[in-house]
Amino acid sequence: FFSIHFHLREHRMVLLKDVKFQRTPRAEAAETTLRANKWDTEAWDVLLQELGNQPIEKARAVYDAFFEQFPTAAKYWRNYIAKEMQAKNF
Repeated sequence: FFSIHFHLREHRMVLLKDVKFQRTPRAEAAETTLRANKWDTEAWDVLLQELGNQPIEKARAVYDAFFEQFPTAAKYWRNYIAKEMQAKNF
């Protein structure tokens, strides 16, 4: 059994512009969409895909913001946990 430590941001949307990673045009478009509609699942999917190769330290805040909107999204929990395990954060 293992536990994953993560920080939820007091039930408010994370300012994605504060997350440091190399943004592609797809990621920028997804962020623009999310500023207008935080429930847009396609935009979240694009953004999380774009973060796929980033270290968990860069992706964690985006996952936290996503889970505030969609706390029961099992597919993304699995991806998040796998990234934390890969980084030996257990």
